[in-house]
Amino acid sequence: MKKVLFVVTTLDVGGIETYLLRFLSFAGHKVQATVLCKSGKDGALEEKYEKLGVSIVKNKFSYFPVLGSMKLYSLLKKKQFDTICDFTGDFAGLPLFLAGLAGVEKRLSFYRGSIRRFKEDPFRMQYNKLVKFLVRKNATKILSNSQTALDYFHPDWQDNAEKFEIIRNGVPVELFEGNFDKKELRRELEIPEDAFVVGHVGRFDSSKNHKTIIKVAEKLCSQYNEVYFLLCGLGVQEGLENIAETSKINSKIIMPGVRNDIPNILSIMDAYYFPSITEGQPNALIEAMIVGLPFVASDIDPIKECVPNEFYGCLVPPKDIDTASELLSIYIEKTSKIDFQKIKHFAQNEFRADIKFNQFLKEL
Repeated sequence: MKKVLFVVTTLDVGGIETYLLRFLSFAGHKVQATVLCKSGKDGALEEKYEKLGVSIVKNKFSYFPVLGSMKLYSLLKKKQFDTICDFTGDFAGLPLFLAGLAGVEKRLSFYRGSIRRFKEDPFRMQYNKLVKFLVRKNATKILSNSQTALDYFHPDWQDNAEKFEIIRNGVPVELFEGNFDKKELRRELEIPEDAFVVGHVGRFDSSKNHKTIIKVAEKLCSQYNEVYFLLCGLGVQEGLENIAETSKINSKIIMPGVRNDIPNILSIMDAYYFPSITEGQPNALIEAMIVGLPFVASDIDPIKECVPNEFYGCLVPPKDIDTASELLSIYIEKTSKIDFQKIKHFAQNEFRADIKFNQFLKEL
């Protein structure tokens, strides 16, 4: 059994955290896992990790984490991990450096975003240059879930291709195959049985582009009486509270917050709208594809990577309200000629959990 330290920023519901939770559930007794949370805070998924037998360590890391570094080095020496895998991109540099000093044999940096997410200024860019240097020097392997991320963070990666690997997200299809009372779930959410539901799943963050979603919702809900928008995710209700309250169609924007039954939530949607400005690999969109939902999504490179060319007509610029509304109108009026069963089969095969998780397990 491999002793592995996984490093994440939070334990809240998000793409990285959900991916790791699913992977550890798949890996079972093949991995003795410890998860280090760099924010030092509790999170919504903490209990689920603990139920899998995962040890949780909360160790706050700042830009110059002297105390945090001492604690991490002590942990690495004491536990004698076989592998460390840090999911924090360029900021994996210092943990990987400390892991090298502590004698950890395998040191992996796993990039899950496709651009830098901090405000760029001379100090931050110099610091970023330093930690990226530490990643290049100390990582025994650099992983990513998209080519877009490697092209952005390590544009020369193909010159040293053996040190890099792309591992796509794995999604357990069986999660989306259960039977349940769809009518009851709609009643719970106060959505009419005959409503057309346009959905979105994602935390409230500028990259998720919720303001554009609201503008499209206002346009379509004013045009069609039967249309509702269902927006699930951490902080969505709080983030959109003022906008929704002043909107004429606020009763048609349903915001239930974090849901633990996303497969069920997806099954009561009629279409999916995903106008992200940036993504790593869009796990939420992939899940919508797996259940065969008609969709409109951003025409950004990370999304193009996971959508077949024949479905590029469903992709629009992130803030193009008119085109997104037109495409969704076609779904509402049921005049679309696109066979979304084809993308369902594609997604179920392309993102098979057993294949993708075994690929990751091999690297550990």
